[in-house]
Amino acid sequence: MHLRRMYSIVLSQDDQLIENTVRNLLTSKVPALLQALAQSIVKRPQQTATYLKWLKYLLRWHLTSLLNAGQQQAIAQIKSVLSNRSRNIVELSKLKGKMSVLLGQE
Repeated sequence: MHLRRMYSIVLSQDDQLIENTVRNLLTSKVPALLQALAQSIVKRPQQTATYLKWLKYLLRWHLTSLLNAGQQQAIAQIKSVLSNRSRNIVELSKLKGKMSVLLGQE
């Protein structure tokens, strides 16, 4: 498959396309996709929403294979990254509120 076509599929927001692609994925390729998603979530936070769609369908269709392949650590790593980001969002939101109050007092 041509690299640009593959890249456009990966960044697709189409749930049906993502689900069909993941559902038909060979079991032997499932751990590699999980590792790629984990790396991408860390390295490209601006695309996290797209990667989470892929992760959702990967876990829906292949969770048992991932657990049998010993991928608990990779799943835990993704959970940790997402938890840290959600804490940062809460803190940034609080800071934004404080700045709005300060700027509104001028």
